[in-house]
Amino acid sequence: MMRTPVVPLFVAAMITSVVGADPDADVSSDYTVEEVVIEETRLSLPMDNEIATKLPLSNRATPASVSVINRPRLESQGAVLLGDALHNAAGAQSQTGFGIFDYFLLRGFDSLTSSLVLIDGVAEPEASFYHLYNVESVEILKGPAAFLYGGNPMSGAVNLVSKRPLVNGPQRISASFGSHQTRRLSADVGWAARESSPWAARLNGMWSDSDGYRVGRDNRSFAIHPSLAWQDEDDPENRARLSLEIVDQDFTTDVGLPLLGTSVADVPRTRSYQSPFDESEQSIKRLRFDAQRRLGGVTVRNKLYLTDFDWPSTGTLLTGVVPNAVGGLDVSRILQSLDDEQVFLGNQLEVTAQSSFQGKDHQWLLGVELARQTDEFTLDVSLLPSLDLISPQETAAHGVSHEVGHFVDHEWRPLFDLQSQAGDATSLIAGFYGIDRIALTPVLHLFLGGRFDIIDYEDTATDTERSYEKLSPMAGLTYEVQGNTTFYVSFGRAFGPPSSLVVGDRKAEESQQVEVGVKRDIDDGRASLSLAAYQLQKDNIAIPDLTGVTREQGDQRSRGLELETQVRLKPRWFAFLTYAYTDAELTEFREQVVIGVSDVGQLIFYMMDRSGNRAPFVPDHTVTMWTTAELARGLGIAGGGRWVSDHVIAPDNTFEIDAYVTLEAAIFQRWNRGRLSLQLKNLTDTSYETRGFGSTSVIPADPLSAFVVLDWWL
Repeated sequence: MMRTPVVPLFVAAMITSVVGADPDADVSSDYTVEEVVIEETRLSLPMDNEIATKLPLSNRATPASVSVINRPRLESQGAVLLGDALHNAAGAQSQTGFGIFDYFLLRGFDSLTSSLVLIDGVAEPEASFYHLYNVESVEILKGPAAFLYGGNPMSGAVNLVSKRPLVNGPQRISASFGSHQTRRLSADVGWAARESSPWAARLNGMWSDSDGYRVGRDNRSFAIHPSLAWQDEDDPENRARLSLEIVDQDFTTDVGLPLLGTSVADVPRTRSYQSPFDESEQSIKRLRFDAQRRLGGVTVRNKLYLTDFDWPSTGTLLTGVVPNAVGGLDVSRILQSLDDEQVFLGNQLEVTAQSSFQGKDHQWLLGVELARQTDEFTLDVSLLPSLDLISPQETAAHGVSHEVGHFVDHEWRPLFDLQSQAGDATSLIAGFYGIDRIALTPVLHLFLGGRFDIIDYEDTATDTERSYEKLSPMAGLTYEVQGNTTFYVSFGRAFGPPSSLVVGDRKAEESQQVEVGVKRDIDDGRASLSLAAYQLQKDNIAIPDLTGVTREQGDQRSRGLELETQVRLKPRWFAFLTYAYTDAELTEFREQVVIGVSDVGQLIFYMMDRSGNRAPFVPDHTVTMWTTAELARGLGIAGGGRWVSDHVIAPDNTFEIDAYVTLEAAIFQRWNRGRLSLQLKNLTDTSYETRGFGSTSVIPADPLSAFVVLDWWL
């Protein structure tokens, strides 16, 4: 693995990206040609959020750590997936799950078991790639978020804020081409009958196709998102929106290269040990209807939602490297096949207002959410023939073939089945929540909130019934100093019901956090800084074995410090810096691992105690820097980098990924109605690894890559 000096490269990237910046440029000027305004791409500093309290508060007034990455910043970095955006948040680590879905960690806890992805405040099924073609901003709330969003966000929540229809909205198409035969098209088109019309429509669409860096990693995605909005001409607080999103994705799974003890196998980084069965298809439909009306001093809003997630997926898992009969090494493999359909149907009704009680001003929200979540799945595990480590030759086929039209169709088959599981689960959820911001004095504010969830769970396939009644409280206190600095302290508790893989009765997972911090705005918003320290504890962690079935439980504690700064150095020169220190420990942790297969084809398990080990994929230190400068005559440059300290990949702590640095850069030119950009990823061609499968494999990260993007405003 290549080690790269940190400080010189970061300094070089920062200096390079701002050379020639015009210090006297007018920040308010727009690029306007033939009445086409492309101000939407101009960078700015986000100062508020929708996720933390659901109240109209600035980031500084919020007693929690919240990161907001807006659209211009995402575009300056060439971000196309949620994982790209999350690199900007202190305390967040982003990778992929088997190369087929976004996988991330917040404050040391993974997204599959401890975090929640929201789209406009609505919970998403797990797990998918979230494309940013229709996203206005990404908000990350770090710490327990169950006080508003119910079960699962034990370490945080990520909210994707969708683009809304606008009367004078953008009309843009984009095309890009780059490394690994990557092609991408997107469109963002708005419509309104007239400038003062109460009706507006917007259509966002995306298509992408790529061969991928590694062998057999081709993928395709298509998405379309029409939306229609109405807004009262007399009172803009009265409004409604209807939207439908359809997403189809086809990816090939990837668990990377096998490990030999404490090192990666010395084979080409593009080599694949996947079987010919591997494929992952996702079909997602999201239907939303939002309505809001102001009644005197009270605002009532309602959100009706339906999400249908269909996911047939088959993937090869590498279970280790063992000696073979001829003195070489074989890569052992199993095949996991999942056929899963999840449907989320629900409604959120909320009332918010400001009032006075016993001489104190209150800003409050009350809400109720009723939801029905279903999960019907089959999960099968089969044994695959091993492959020679150095000269892999696939033998999974039995040689059966037949003609289908003009093509020959091969029937690929694993050796035999090892294990099978099925579920047909339904969860009925009633959640009652609220939050109150109380002005104790003009500079001292108390936050009290919580959510009470009633959950009835039934799985007819396994004859499992569970019920939970859980209260998730939060409390916070903010103290403002000199009108631009806020000190805060907060406490929160959250829970997560067991997944549908768990059969029988089981306790819900629980987390609690204490956080203290300070936030400061400088020079009327020209810069902002936030610093947070926290301790987050999670108990009753469900621990899946090699086949994905949960067998044991444990506890984990995370302590850390997070710093985020953003500054407008000059009218058209912005810089961002984040640093995170995270100490994540498995305080009590045992798991069953597979150590072999019996003569009758049954997996052999052994109990291992991992207590005291480091949590996987949680580096002690992470630094991220980014800067963008707009120069004269429409020319702009951007650049930055990320330093990640060494970290382990599994609870056994056997293999460690070395510390690494990645650098990125971009240059763009605006003219008339267009903008041409060149984006460079991993400038130094650093070799490093990402999440593969457990303690047996890692996925090599992409090398130096280049992409050309053309944007055109209609």
